[in-house]
Amino acid sequence: MIDPTELVAVARNMLEPPGGNPSEAAVRRSMSTSYYALFWALNAEVAAPFQSRVHAAAHRLAEHGVAVDACRRLARPHSTVPWLTGSVVCDSALRSFALAFIQLQQDRLRADYDTSQVLIESEARANLDRAESALDALRDARRRVPEQVQALCVASIARSPSRVIHS
Repeated sequence: MIDPTELVAVARNMLEPPGGNPSEAAVRRSMSTSYYALFWALNAEVAAPFQSRVHAAAHRLAEHGVAVDACRRLARPHSTVPWLTGSVVCDSALRSFALAFIQLQQDRLRADYDTSQVLIESEARANLDRAESALDALRDARRRVPEQVQALCVASIARSPSRVIHS
């Protein structure tokens, strides 16, 4: 499994090359990696309930677009967790994670695919700080409202089983 905090550390190292400022490619990779730290943290939550024999496959269940859609539902002010029975208001820590997930995914798409924009180091550093805060928020939510984190995991699973079943 990929350690999300290690991804953040790797992304920080990209911004601190020996002898100077990071290249634009390093800034772009750092921004992309910030998002992947959150994506892998979500995947770890999805896979957590599974036994070791299926754990590796479970790490591939979350899908980027499906996960960001689920996060958008949670990010609305005073939103309820639609996948739980009753009208359970979304925990503030889980909402913080969802907001960061959305923002970092948008920035990842910009970093990976929009070469018309010049990205700057301060943006990448802000994303790393946001990723670290979001990872803390997810840990806090897991401790306080595990059922809400589980609901987000269920909502983030790929819609097509064929996408995740590979031999």
